[in-house]
Amino acid sequence: MQWNDAVRDVLVADDHPLVRTGLMAAAERALQPRAVFEAETFPGVLDAVEAHAELDLVLLDLSMPGAMGLSGLAMLRGLRPELPVLIVTGASEPRTAEAAAALGASGYMQKSASAGEIEAAMRSVAAGGAPGLPSPGEGRKFRDLAARIGALSPQQFRVMTLIAEGLLNKQIAHELDLSVSTVKGHVTELLRKLGFARRTMLIAALRELGEDGFEGGSEDYSAARRP
Repeated sequence: MQWNDAVRDVLVADDHPLVRTGLMAAAERALQPRAVFEAETFPGVLDAVEAHAELDLVLLDLSMPGAMGLSGLAMLRGLRPELPVLIVTGASEPRTAEAAAALGASGYMQKSASAGEIEAAMRSVAAGGAPGLPSPGEGRKFRDLAARIGALSPQQFRVMTLIAEGLLNKQIAHELDLSVSTVKGHVTELLRKLGFARRTMLIAALRELGEDGFEGGSEDYSAARRP
């Protein structure tokens, strides 16, 4: 079987242009897909997933503007649970790989791996394998929160991200071009869905879910959402 018979469209999501270009080239060599798309922010990932219904694989960096570590993976799993996601990350802590496995990642590779190793991981995921994933272990405790994050709408996810960065409702309204009352409604609903009574409880849970603390969630969201 030719790989392009099985893999039509691939999305490469990484905020570093050189890394993104290298992964796109690797995907072309490994899978011969019909098309390879790219995203440099997590809002861009959500837009690409919505725009390209025939995606067969996502290569996802955990440290991207607009998401906190594993919360991005949780959101993707909620939106498209059937879509394979291969994590390609610089995170080195075993705990992160365990949590990614528990949240439903299809594979896990370090950016320090060779091009051949990453290409082999892509082919493995395309064939139904799970390269680089350890036993879920401690990551099991993240499953419930991940499932609840996956139930958020994309707009609620964006509001959640900005809450985690410490923004107030008025600031969130400015960043997302929404009214303050609309933001208040999103905050009330997302806290209800996630099962938290206060913002501080949400922030604490997201810190625990994040990759190596809060890496990837501290960049300016307004820059992430501009074309």
